[in-house]
This record gives sequence, structure tokens and C-alpha cells, in this order.
Amino acid sequence: MFDEFFTAFQGAGRAVIRGTDLEAFNAAAAAAEATAKLPPCAATCIELERYLGLMFGLFFDAPLFWEKPLHQRQSVVDAIEATGVALASAADSRKRQ
Repeated sequence: MFDEFFTAFQGAGRAVIRGTDLEAFNAAAAAAEATAKLPPCAATCIELERYLGLMFGLFFDAPLFWEKPLHQRQSVVDAIEATGVALASAADSRKRQ
């Protein structure tokens, strides 16, 4: 499920982000893809959460994002937030193991 979300998020980001921000977004996406292939552990979840946060920040700052209707923006924000919370929760539960 995470792979499907990340693929969709990358496509959406590439549709609204431009210039050097797009380069940073693509670099974070590539790093996240590589990290997602590692064995699951707390450190992996934390690293993925950081990449997701960087990508979200670039996405959120893109002027084209703000041209989208409110319900579309809210859907994107909700999906990203839910994924971030899931990663944080997974990292926390793996720390306790």
C-alpha cells in the first residue's frame, strides 16, 4: 500500500512542482523509494517519514497546488498526514520491540 501511495504522490508532486523544488522533490522521492526497500525497522520508518515531510513541504509550497479546488487540496493533505501518522506509529511500535 505504501508503494501505491508513494507512486501516486510522486505523480501529483511532479504535476504541481517546478524548477529546483522539483529536483529536490525527485531526490527525496528516489531516496524514499530506496529506503522503502530496506527491512522494516524504526529507523526505516523514521527516515521515510522525513522524506515524506520534505516532499510534502515542497508540494505545499508549490503555487500550482493552491490553484486546485479546496476539496482536492484537502484530500491530498489528509492522505499525506495519514501516511505520516502511520509511519510515526510504526516507528514507535518497532522501537518497543
